[in-house]
Parts: sequence; structure tokens; C-alpha cells
Amino acid sequence: MSFLFEPDEGPPGPAADTGTAVHVAVHAMHRGKSAAECLDTMGTNVRRYPQADLTDAAALFLTYAKDPRNRNTKVLLAEHPIRFQISPAPEDPTQEAIQVIGTLDQVRDDGSGPKLWDVKTSKKDPMELLHLHTFQAAAYCIGASVELDCVVQPGGLILPRRYRPDGSGPAFQHFAWSWKDIPQIMEAVRHAVARVRAGHLYHVPNESCVWCAAKSPDLCLPKLQRTLEELRR
Repeated sequence: MSFLFEPDEGPPGPAADTGTAVHVAVHAMHRGKSAAECLDTMGTNVRRYPQADLTDAAALFLTYAKDPRNRNTKVLLAEHPIRFQISPAPEDPTQEAIQVIGTLDQVRDDGSGPKLWDVKTSKKDPMELLHLHTFQAAAYCIGASVELDCVVQPGGLILPRRYRPDGSGPAFQHFAWSWKDIPQIMEAVRHAVARVRAGHLYHVPNESCVWCAAKSPDLCLPKLQRTLEELRR
């Protein structure tokens, strides 16, 4: 476990809020709005992301909007809620189904079938981002497939910070796995949930601490102890 949030804590500030602002504009674009209207929508929803850097968000959106792959794509689902469950691992002490709830970014059909894509505004290395979001994307592929009643393959991540000012550049980063690999990926999730439910929580400082809101194990470790005490009651 890289970090722990208290129940009343949200995701870390300005970077997350900037990403949300970009998503609002992108979603508006795929509903048929012009670039100017998308920026207006971003501005009128500012209360949702009070710490966002709107200048940065607008620049990221505009480079996204220049790419014909984004302007001309067929979007089947956008900012769509998903909810499903998977069976627990054999060692799970509760034997309760694992509820998967979230909101996927986009499902596109480029002519070769539906694929899941997610816009990420992070400054991290693209390969690191692909690894970090594997479990999320695998779960969202399942949720999207349930919604559309067909197989939704993993596409990848769209990274607006990788665009050049003219809209070119390696913004599209593809996942190296496919639908057939998802059961194995989700198997790891089942076992991880079983360990948490059994009270086997741990914290190991790692490279994610650089990006975590806590920034220090001095803050995470007391949270971990409180969580463990709650589980033991």
C-alpha cells in the first residue's frame, strides 16, 4: 500500500483538480461542443476543481482538441459510471463479493472494435503511467463490456502533455496487454483485497511517495496503525 487516505480526505490538490478540469472540457467536446464552448464549460464548473491551474488545463485541452484522432473519433461511452462485482479469493475471510465502482473516461471505436482510453494529465513517465493504471483499466474494460454487451479491449492512455503545440507528438500510449489477460490481472486484485480484509496491511515507502499528498511515511504510518486497530475490533 503506497498511501492511505482518511475517509474525509479527497485526492491530492492542484494536479488532480487540473486533470478534472481537462476532463470536463474533453467530455464537452465529445458531446459536440466547439472548443470555445468547451473552455466556457470548464470555467463555469470551476467549483468542482477549485485548486486547478485553469491556464494549464486550457492549454492541455486545446492540444488534445487539435488532434484529428480526437476530433473525428466515434465515442461510445464518455465519463460513464460502471458498477459490477467479482468473486472473492479462496483465502478471503469474508467471502463477500468485491464491488467494483468507478467512472470510465472513454470507450472509442476506431473501426477495429471498441477500445477503452483514458486521458491523463500527469507529468510522470508514460511507461510508469501505463503500469500504474493497469488494474483500473482492466476493471473498466469489464465494466464497459457489461454496459455495451460486447468485448471492450484495452486501448491505452492519452497524455496531453506529450503533444507538441501543433497537436502532434506521442500522446497515445498503448497498453501491452489485451482482453484475454484481464482475468489474470484481476486475480491479483482478488488476492490483494483478501489480504486487506484479513488485516494484512502494510506501508513501504517507495517512489509513489513523491506524488502522494502525505509526502512522508511519518504521516502514513500513524494512519496505518489506526486502520489496523479498526480492523482488529
